[in-house]
Amino acid sequence: MYCGSCLRDQTLVSGLRRSGHDVTLLPLYTPIRTDEADISESRVFYGGVNVYLQQCFPWLRHMPRCIDGWLNRPGILRKLVRNPTGMKPGAIGALTLSMLAGHDGRQKKELARLVEWLGARPAGPPEIVNLSNLMIAGCVPVLRATLRSKFVVTLQGDDFFLEGLPRAVRDEVLLRFRALAPLIDRFIVYSQFYADKMSSMLGIESDRISLVPLGIELTNSRTTRSSDRPPTIGYFARICPHKGFHLLVDAFLEVRKVPALKDCRLHVAGWMGKQDRPYFEEQVAKIRSHGAMGAFHHAGSPDRDGKYSFFSGLDVFSVPSVYEEPKGLSSLEAMAVGIPCVLPDSGIYPEVIQETQGGYLHRPNDVMDLARKLIDLLQDPEGRYKMGVDAQLNIEKHHQTEHMAEAVFAVYRSLF
Repeated sequence: MYCGSCLRDQTLVSGLRRSGHDVTLLPLYTPIRTDEADISESRVFYGGVNVYLQQCFPWLRHMPRCIDGWLNRPGILRKLVRNPTGMKPGAIGALTLSMLAGHDGRQKKELARLVEWLGARPAGPPEIVNLSNLMIAGCVPVLRATLRSKFVVTLQGDDFFLEGLPRAVRDEVLLRFRALAPLIDRFIVYSQFYADKMSSMLGIESDRISLVPLGIELTNSRTTRSSDRPPTIGYFARICPHKGFHLLVDAFLEVRKVPALKDCRLHVAGWMGKQDRPYFEEQVAKIRSHGAMGAFHHAGSPDRDGKYSFFSGLDVFSVPSVYEEPKGLSSLEAMAVGIPCVLPDSGIYPEVIQETQGGYLHRPNDVMDLARKLIDLLQDPEGRYKMGVDAQLNIEKHHQTEHMAEAVFAVYRSLF
């Protein structure tokens, strides 16, 4: 599994370091999961195993530090936490409430360990602590009182997490979010849509939310249309219902009904959790029932080189998410190598398409409209090529690592 937030955080830290800033990438819960060499600290705070055990078994909150340290080792966590999305909503809700309680929660020993480490850094306590989401902000009251740092939270999926909780827990978590929000000096988002949504949800004044571009590390490659292969639609995201994989499968089968596109292929890549395996098999069964298995390929979860090799075989890209996407990282990566996209008219995507001119929007959750937009692109090679070129140029102008790093540093600097 590769984590989109981890990819973003690592890219940001790389850009800030290249600009000469002293930045530490500190993993919480599990080691970070990226498709590049890991540049984070070789230790994990609030290790997922310790956090869970201390939630379930009060007596384990008094374990010796040597045992805690062993359970927080990255290698141990990688072996023990193989499916970070597999915990039941009820258990996640109780754990989230405890984490948001900070010093009054069941993980206060983990908080003390984090405070101690940050305060003992040779360079001194950090001037700024940038948390990757609001779910982990229960530590902020103690950190603020102890370190006197400035605090920034990047909002990137907090709403989706909240919606997945049981209703009774959801309301309590939202109340705690709102109670912590005034302690945050600035919030960062990647789209005006998300700024407006989270401002309303959390009761945050709009001038406390900064919009920055999402940046990616560019590659020198560009896709080329091969005349000796059928037109190919690509999907690169976690394989699960909320990313809309089933919608793309249905649209792909509709595309193949067009005589000129009867040989169209669907290439898919992305991590799949154990709980989503039946869902995936259900989609494969649909493809098989239409006699299209020879046109379907699942490439697993490739590393960075494998990802761009995967992109090189595509003509059109689509991730038709059924929820309002806050980042859409893989669509930027596809556009960066010249692949036009068909994306839902929701979340961050309207802003992405307007800025990049790199594709079409389809009506959310509408298989037939998605299929029509795919057909339009696949049957217009010249238009598709121009759209891909425009997308690539606009990604280079607005969405490189340095664009994100400069914008985020400007937010940091504004706090002093």
